[in-house]
Amino acid sequence: MTVVVIVIAVATALYFIIDSFVYDNRIQKMEINAKVTEINRLHGRLTVYFDNDNESSGAKFKLNEDIKIGYSNYFYSTTFSMDFDENIKVGDSVSKDRGSLTLKVFKNDGSGKYHVFKTFNGN
Repeated sequence: MTVVVIVIAVATALYFIIDSFVYDNRIQKMEINAKVTEINRLHGRLTVYFDNDNESSGAKFKLNEDIKIGYSNYFYSTTFSMDFDENIKVGDSVSKDRGSLTLKVFKNDGSGKYHVFKTFNGN
């Protein structure tokens, strides 16, 4: 019984380590020029989903508020040092250069033109 518990604990730890590595690697390499399509507030952070024309988003089977199978077009607010109450909304535009962790958020001024709202620097 002890062996089973140890195996489960190690497998769980490995899952979270690998998941974190894959996420960090994906965000670092990804170029983003997209509009925000969905925002979920969960556990003190935002999960921001976007429609990125430069990337294939794959299947979008929603499992819960935080995970979408094959849906790689999201980032966590904590990645870019955003506060939980940042004024980011669906329809805003986001931009990030490939290899950078600087995210620019643009807001529509009402006339169809977008202007820089805020720049967030990742860690």
